[in-house]
Amino acid sequence: MSTSGKWLLRAALTALALLITTDTNRPRKPAPKAPKKPAE
Repeated sequence: MSTSGKWLLRAALTALALLITTDTNRPRKPAPKAPKKPAE
């Protein structure tokens, strides 16, 4: 994999982790009945 590809993947994973952390710490509405599907 190219260096830019690795950087892009790392940036995406970091952003995703940040989003999940922020989302978890934020008060939310009750979760929908359907379980959350993993990203495809």
